Amino acid sequence: MAYKRTQPNSDPLLMITIRRNDQRLQLERALSRIWHQPELLFERSVQDAFSFLVENRLGGNPVKPDIFIFDLEDGSCNHAALLETARMAPGLRHLPFIALVDCDSAAMRDRTYDAGADLVVPWPRLDTRIGDIAGLVVGSWLNTEPEEEESRPAG
Repeated sequence: MAYKRTQPNSDPLLMITIRRNDQRLQLERALSRIWHQPELLFERSVQDAFSFLVENRLGGNPVKPDIFIFDLEDGSCNHAALLETARMAPGLRHLPFIALVDCDSAAMRDRTYDAGADLVVPWPRLDTRIGDIAGLVVGSWLNTEPEEEESRPAG
């Protein structure tokens, strides 16, 4: 079964990269306040997530998340380069990318937006910014016409 992008009024498919269990639980609780049963695909790093997506695409079972949430403090990769690459990849170019950061540095925020992030959210402000995350997903559903191979029926 190939995953496809969901439609408004349904639960989204979220690709999430996060290393720390305490932050994972915090994010899961926050997301459960806006969606009843989102489908969550967790990977430990951005590189692992891209490998997962590429493997599934090459295997004929493409996974099309509705949103990509990543922990920017994952020091194992160059996030700017990965974001720029993802913005050009088929199936990901219209996807909202949300960076979760430990600090609210203006320089880091600007670099992350310049690299292609749609939203930068400091962990301490996650609960107050959860509506912004939901808005990006709904905006993507309403404003993107996915290719035939990229859409999945709601349900």
